[in-house]
Order: sequence, then C-alpha cells, then structure tokens
Amino acid sequence: MKKIMNNVPSLGKGIKDVKVDLPKKEVTVIYDASKNNDENIVKGFATIKVKAEPKKAPAKK
Repeated sequence: MKKIMNNVPSLGKGIKDVKVDLPKKEVTVIYDASKNNDENIVKGFATIKVKAEPKKAPAKK
C-alpha cells in the first residue's frame, strides 16, 4: 500500500484520488479523463512493479 501511495505521481497527470483496498487487493484511481487514461495508469503501475488492469466503476444512478 505504501509503495502505491508513495508513487502516485508516477501514475501520470490528472490523478485526483487514490484509494487502496488491501483485503480486496484493489486500487481505485479517480482521474481527469482529459489529462490521462486507463492505459497510461496501467503503465504507471508497471513502473513500480504492480500489475494492474482497468475495471470500470458502476454507473451512478
């Protein structure tokens, strides 16, 4: 968890919030879509040796 939180800048621009759920082994990244995208964020995780894959948030009602 510290590894991820200490390396948020490596995920790219436009990162607004990062939440780590250790029991689920999930990281939620909220970002500005005009400044970043899923592919860049996955690459950012790869630079800190964390395997990541996009998972879309459920639509808000």
